[in-house]
Order: sequence, then structure tokens, then C-alpha cells
Amino acid sequence: MDNNIITFDDLCNIIKKEKGYTTTRACINEINRMIGKKEIYKLSSNIYKFGSKKIFSIKKSMANIDIVNEINNNYDIDFVIWNISILNEWLNHLINSSIVILEVEKDYLEFIFEHLKDKFNILINPSKNEIYSYSTNDTIVLKPLISKAPINHKENTPKIEKIIVDIFSDKIVNCFYESNERMGIYEQIFDIYSVNYKTLFAYAKRRHIYKEFKEYLEKHKIGDVKYL
Repeated sequence: MDNNIITFDDLCNIIKKEKGYTTTRACINEINRMIGKKEIYKLSSNIYKFGSKKIFSIKKSMANIDIVNEINNNYDIDFVIWNISILNEWLNHLINSSIVILEVEKDYLEFIFEHLKDKFNILINPSKNEIYSYSTNDTIVLKPLISKAPINHKENTPKIEKIIVDIFSDKIVNCFYESNERMGIYEQIFDIYSVNYKTLFAYAKRRHIYKEFKEYLEKHKIGDVKYL
């Protein structure tokens, strides 16, 4: 095992020895302090790694805020919104579009479409061909939100685990980058950002791509999958 990787039990034993603690609760408090000070970060519920990674976050544009307000002021639902240009952070061939992806609870898809269509240029659950044929720079792509997707509910934005899995499996996201760039995207994301593997693979299961997704990461030696 990588010298920087450690299990909860081993870390707890080290903390007890160094700090003189006798309870697991005291160890958990010390681990949380270490996480807060960016001395260590969590790979899964039982695996940690020494060092620090950035926490992924998305800054909402003014256009996104207008959409968020429209939904929040009229509906009490889960939804997530982000701009496809976010991928430019990891791409060699930059996306020139600022298409917005809006995902809402499936039962509200038609209601949200009807509510927004007179104010915004919006496509509902489009195919790849429809994306290529009818989208413009300011298009909103409206589609159903996978239940229990990893999202930041306060900001209505996706967590990094959602973006990682969607890059692998989502037909809309796949319209905007070359397939041969995927591995490079993943290498950068896993190198820069803190990824919760339990959340990552739980979402992959929700999208029914767990086996092939995990095999892809293992085959290309991306992230710390082999230690989980």
C-alpha cells in the first residue's frame, strides 16, 4: 500500500499512541481536526490519505442565478445547474459554448419546461443530434435529475463526484469533449480535487455503470481506486 494511504484503524492506533487517547471518539475528533487543517483527507469511510486536495466548487453566473431564482420562487424541488464550460479547466480543446445544464426531478420536467420556455432558450431532454442542430450559445439543456445524485443542495450545483461520473456516462456531457481527452480530464481532477470514492461509486451505481466505470479507472490507474 502507498505509504500515504492509511486505514481508519491504523490511523486511530497511531493517534492513541501519540496523544494518549483511550476512546475511538477522541480519535475521530482528532482525525476531523487533521482534515480541517488539510493534513489528511478521506478517500472512503475507512481509508485516508496524507496531504491535501482542493474542494471543488462552482461559482454561479448571473444567468444561472436568474434560473435558480425562477425555480426556487415557484417550486420546492431538488435540482442542479451548471455550465458546460466548467470542463474547460481540464480540456486541451476548449469549449466555446456556455450551454447550461439544468437537471430537475423527473416528475417536474414538463412543468419546469413550460415555466421557463418563454424566458429562456431551452431544450428538454434532447438527443445528441438535437444538441448539435438546435443549441445556441445561451441554450439551457433541461433533463431529469438522477435520484440521490451528489449535489450541493444549498447552491444547487453538482459535486465533483457527479461531474466525474457524468463525464463517463452522460450523453449530453459527452457532446462537448473529444473522447480521447477523457483520461487527461480524469488525471487532472483526481490529482487536484478531493474525491469521495464512496459517493462516487454510489452515484455510478445509480447510473448503472459501476462495473465498467470502476474497471476504466483501474485500467488507466486513475486515482486511488486500487486501495479501496
